[in-house]
Amino acid sequence: MTSLWLSVRAGTDLAGLRASARAHLDGQLDSGHLDEALTVIAALVRHADGEGQLIVSRRDDNLLIELMTRRVPDSPAPSPPTPCWTYGAHATGTGGVIWAELAVRPSPQ
Repeated sequence: MTSLWLSVRAGTDLAGLRASARAHLDGQLDSGHLDEALTVIAALVRHADGEGQLIVSRRDDNLLIELMTRRVPDSPAPSPPTPCWTYGAHATGTGGVIWAELAVRPSPQ
C-alpha cells in the first residue's frame, strides 16, 4: 500500500496540490484514471473550502481519496467525473470525512 498525506488550508495552491498527487500516483494509474483522480482531489478540496488533511491511498485494486475536515460535511460529496467512482461523506467525532474510491487494475510489479 502506498499513501500520500497532505495538509490543505484555505488558499492552498490547487495546481501544486495536483502536481504532488500526480507525482505520487505516476506509474500507479493509467492516464485516464490519473486525470480523473486529480479532478476528484481538486473537487473534494474545493467542497471542503480548502481545509483538512488529504489522504490518497492505493491498495491492490483500489484508489481511495479522503479529505478529513474539522467540520461535519453539510452536503454530500461532489459527484466524481465518471460513474466508475463510489463516493460519500460522513461525520466523525472531530469533524468529517469526504471520500471517493475507484477500482483500478493492480499496478505492475
